[in-house]
Amino acid sequence: MWLLKTLSLFLVFSICYSSIVAQEPENAEATITLPFENIYKLEQNREKPEDDTNKPPETLLPNSDSSIENKATSLIEKKEEVEKKQLLPNLQEESPKKDKALERPTQKKSKKFKQTDESQPPFERGIYQLKNNLENEAQKEFNDSILKQGEYSLKAKFDQIRLLARERKRDDALSIINGLDPENKYKGLFELASGLDSVTPQQEEFNQNLTFDKLEENEKKKVWWDKDLVKESKKDAIATYLTIITEAKEYRALVSKAHWALANLLYKISEYQAALDHLAKILLYYKDTEFIDDAIYLSARIYESEGDTRDLGRAQKYYNLFLKNREFNPVFSESVYLPKVKERIQKLVNNNGYQ
Repeated sequence: MWLLKTLSLFLVFSICYSSIVAQEPENAEATITLPFENIYKLEQNREKPEDDTNKPPETLLPNSDSSIENKATSLIEKKEEVEKKQLLPNLQEESPKKDKALERPTQKKSKKFKQTDESQPPFERGIYQLKNNLENEAQKEFNDSILKQGEYSLKAKFDQIRLLARERKRDDALSIINGLDPENKYKGLFELASGLDSVTPQQEEFNQNLTFDKLEENEKKKVWWDKDLVKESKKDAIATYLTIITEAKEYRALVSKAHWALANLLYKISEYQAALDHLAKILLYYKDTEFIDDAIYLSARIYESEGDTRDLGRAQKYYNLFLKNREFNPVFSESVYLPKVKERIQKLVNNNGYQ
């Protein structure tokens, strides 16, 4: 009896299995029903994103309630004609101050020589002499390089322009600049402005070691002569930077560099509002350049400084903006100012309670 039941069950199972096999195609592939199938299809049909490699990194700008945009807008509406010999107000009453320039650290290291190597090109020998403060010898080497019209001729001209500016030989420097093509002419003007800006007052040495009242009369005259010389150099440097900004607009990289250099110079002589105006130009029109982190950092420093522009709340906003831009722009995440920004923003929070 049990044998009959077993055979019956076997026959039923065989018939069902045959019908199932008959319904499947011989080469059918297994299919898997995915959860969230609509998402899968969406991923399959999604268009390939555009290539953003050539786009400049995005940079956030300050909130619209900041007055810096208004300052920049008013600057654009003004005429760009600037009197090249106009002296800024604070220069007329400038008192000796510690140089507070924000120089960008450089990671480039030029080749060093233990002694002058006559086998080296004149330009490199001139650089060696310049590093050792042998300016007259450097001038001779640069002249030699220019006369030979070799590989370093143009570089030698730029360094010679800067040296002549530091010696207050502006006309000699301009004679070299006028012989250059248009683009290099403006680069030469930038070297001239940088050289004029780097002229430092001899009275700094007196201020560090002696009281002015104790100096002999002839020494006092020397101090005040140096002070007037520095004022004149700064005035000429400002005028030269403005020439680049107003005349070399087609050379965008150079103009942004001139805005930064001029803002830094104005910051050194405590012309804070004028410095902010040039920093605003960088924030609005040159935010894809290497000077965007400089502009935000120096703006914050100015708002921390004593004077009419002092605003600690706004300074903190600029520091926060600097940190926020690390997410969008490697210029900020790799900036030499980053450690200082973190330090200063923490100091503001601790001392003033700004959040």
